[in-house]
Amino acid sequence: MDAGKKFRSSLLAVKIAVKILVESKRKHSEFYYQRYVPDAPTNVRLMVSGSDNITVTFDEPLRSNGAMIIKYKIEWSTDEYFNQISFDIIKNCFLREYIIRNLSVGQKCYVRVSAGNMKGFGEASIANPPYCVPSNWREFSKTSRTNIYELRFEEILNKIFNEREGNGISRSLEGNDSSDMSNRRNPRRSYGNLRKNLRQLFQFYPRLAKTIKRGLYLVSVMLNSDRILVTNEDVLPMVEVDEHYSHNLLTDFQWFMKLTFVWDDLKNLRPKLERCSSATSFYLRMKLVQAAIELQTLEEINNLGRLHHTYIRDNDGNVVFVLINDLSSDTRTNIYPSNLKWMAMTKFFEIMKESPSLTNNSCLQQIIGKLPDMVEFYHASMRCLDSGLYVAYLKMQNSVDSIRVMVNKYMPGSLPCTKIRSVANVSREEWEWLHTSNKENSIEDESSDNSLDLFKIQFCNAARELFIKLNLPETHFSNSRIYGSQVVEIRDDLSLIILMSTADEVNFLSTPSNHSLTSFIYLPIYIFEVFQHLSNNYRFICQYSRVSICLDFELIYAQQNQREAFSINELDETRHHLNRLLSCQQDLDDIWRSSRWLVHVINCAKDKTYSGISLKPFQSSTNLNEIKIDQSPSLTRSSNSDNYLITKNINSFIDIEDNTIELTFYRSLLTSNTYIPFKLRINKMTRLNEILKIILKQQQQQDIFLKSNSFLEFVWIRSNECEYIIEENLTAYEIQTRLLRFGGQIHLRSNSSSSSNSSLIINKTSNLFPPTSEIISKGPGSSLSLNI
Repeated sequence: MDAGKKFRSSLLAVKIAVKILVESKRKHSEFYYQRYVPDAPTNVRLMVSGSDNITVTFDEPLRSNGAMIIKYKIEWSTDEYFNQISFDIIKNCFLREYIIRNLSVGQKCYVRVSAGNMKGFGEASIANPPYCVPSNWREFSKTSRTNIYELRFEEILNKIFNEREGNGISRSLEGNDSSDMSNRRNPRRSYGNLRKNLRQLFQFYPRLAKTIKRGLYLVSVMLNSDRILVTNEDVLPMVEVDEHYSHNLLTDFQWFMKLTFVWDDLKNLRPKLERCSSATSFYLRMKLVQAAIELQTLEEINNLGRLHHTYIRDNDGNVVFVLINDLSSDTRTNIYPSNLKWMAMTKFFEIMKESPSLTNNSCLQQIIGKLPDMVEFYHASMRCLDSGLYVAYLKMQNSVDSIRVMVNKYMPGSLPCTKIRSVANVSREEWEWLHTSNKENSIEDESSDNSLDLFKIQFCNAARELFIKLNLPETHFSNSRIYGSQVVEIRDDLSLIILMSTADEVNFLSTPSNHSLTSFIYLPIYIFEVFQHLSNNYRFICQYSRVSICLDFELIYAQQNQREAFSINELDETRHHLNRLLSCQQDLDDIWRSSRWLVHVINCAKDKTYSGISLKPFQSSTNLNEIKIDQSPSLTRSSNSDNYLITKNINSFIDIEDNTIELTFYRSLLTSNTYIPFKLRINKMTRLNEILKIILKQQQQQDIFLKSNSFLEFVWIRSNECEYIIEENLTAYEIQTRLLRFGGQIHLRSNSSSSSNSSLIINKTSNLFPPTSEIISKGPGSSLSLNI
């Protein structure tokens, strides 16, 4: 009996186990076969990104059909029906962009994309447009691009070194004379060198200047987060260059700017200074090198930073070159010089405010007053544009002795510009369309190429936005031209289409003035070119500066040797050596001249015979005739201003949202220290004083706080609780830019009459500039609301 029960229970257990196993297998089979291949990808687009490559972009399918998408397949063919195809599989599903390379120039390439999961690949989606023809604007202009700068720099250096080592006047790399040449020299020269070396051996340690007297000085501004490096007398480290200097310092200033890119090679120039001591034309430059070496020794660091774009001059004839460096981003640099100390910025400005040495309009006083702007310009000079194609505008300021170009104050290495698209290449069809746009009805013709239609819209959109940003009138747009000689290729992934005014407007002499566009400044051409290379082609400007500085010293020494040559053999050797160096100088000048695209643009802009490409045919496309001033009651202004609001027209490309932003401000309550936020939607170009009028008009009747205070001000409070007062001439767009970069909140406060000027300066300069690695604040104060 018991055996039968055990048998039945065992049989029941086996039946249950078999049932569970079969059921789980059936469910697993149903779960597997319920999955299908995914749908076709969406928004598959093609763009010509080079003369032999195109870029494919796509989005994920609308439905994955029960399984995760794990791959994409890109297929391309020269045949419309894809009889012969090439393909590649992308397994990184987050990267929805693919570049098809090594294509035949001028041949159509059809593309389709399909998504895949564990079941396989789904239906393919044909690109829009279905094909692209790889091309470049140079095919239309019939020009070629040569990028051999690095190779040519090495060739020039090898020529210089071979000349030094391969003839009778050769020297070692350290700059010592060869034994053959030294035997030919007068033996008295060796005794002179011995006396000079003994004097240098017993020379005192380099000393810092305490005050600025009559002469030229070199001042170092070394920053580290919210600290600044000062002397034991609480002044900025400065070294006297020379008591007597030429009033025309521009060439020496530009030469010294090149020297700031070769700080590590500076001490190797010391032997060359002695050899070139007899050159009077090179005297001030040698003194600048000596002063820079002294600063390196005193501050115990090679990198002294970048030279500010202009020197400081006072009424007493003193001149100061300012070097600025921020060590915050370099974690490896931790210097503590023996005769110098680090001091908080707030304390430094307090001491400078009470210092009796700061006379009216002296060089030091100008440096202290401009120091926040100098440091901000230092950080801005290293910013560059994102990759893509931009439309830029050339605006100049002419005087009798100089030409200055308008640049973005927050990116001085770039002309004022707006972005067209993220692909930098301009195809042959696009460049040809721009050149033929002056022909009648060329703009209105419908093209079957969807990519060309998209470029038309993007270009007109960007050109219109650029003129709005610069506050240029409608007549200025119709009179402007496109620089049609070339597309300026700054980098491999950055290109510019330059717009410029008529030749009469370009050649008009204008005196420097305080223009209304606070986001832009004017820089000399050479200074702009240096900053443009600094932010976009740093390796190029470093190599050029190194070769140029080395060649300058070699030429001076070769000319000195030629003057000292006595015999016929010495004259022939020195003449041959000098000619070879002059040939190297000519090669170097050719390299620099080929990189100076701005000079060629300016020459074309000033040439009255150069017509360019007129922007008048684009005027109907950009709808500049339908730009209107918004007369809404809440935003009506008492005076006519160039900063206007843009209203949208049905046929225009830009919506009103593109020119208005929403900023969040904070105001305090009477009974507590609590700040309540309020949002304000305003135009990008509205200035701060106008924003205050708008706020007063909207809230004065209901807000007791605004009634009881006759004078209000905007205070920027950073996430590290440091604050400073915002200038009244800043626009809403500039405030937005600072908040996006540094974070923080904008508070509306009453300004009590008892506040001193000292506190104003401290609040304005304290911790203004964080490390370059700090992009967005992590604090809770980043409450900027944007609707762009």
